[in-house]
Amino acid sequence: MVSSRLPMGRDLRLLFQLIAISMKTLISIDKLQIFIYSLLGTIKQTVCIITRQYYICVSL
Repeated sequence: MVSSRLPMGRDLRLLFQLIAISMKTLISIDKLQIFIYSLLGTIKQTVCIITRQYYICVSL
């Protein structure tokens, strides 16, 4: 017979601490992903502007 025990006291606190750390990590990763996408968007806009200005100068 396998005995399973429910998490009690200290075990439960540790479990909740691990869940809290995991959630903070996920939120940080999400914020980092938003920052990276924003940065990539800015780089794309800059490249488009430079390319457009280059073709305007070349066509003159």
